[in-house]
Amino acid sequence: MNNIVILGGYGLAGLETAKLLLEHTNCNITLAGRDHNKAIEAANELNRVYTDKNVRGLLLDARDENKLAMRIKEFDLIIVCIPLVEVGDNVVRAAINAE
Repeated sequence: MNNIVILGGYGLAGLETAKLLLEHTNCNITLAGRDHNKAIEAANELNRVYTDKNVRGLLLDARDENKLAMRIKEFDLIIVCIPLVEVGDNVVRAAINAE
């Protein structure tokens, strides 16, 4: 498992999850969310702290099932750190359709 995307990656739960992964794995981490600037800023901050790691920010709105299905093909694991009430069905359908 090399490439992990965290939906809601720049939120509190997403950042803590990313930190744990960075401390305990050699995976590439992508922080994804609706605000591209926040995703990039959070990734840059983690890259400053974990200098031997590669974190990137990505604009990815989990409410857009089609774009989500296209992009998640790039990743080995999707971690959802956003309220599933809003996007749970989209994430599941996107994962199924991402073949």
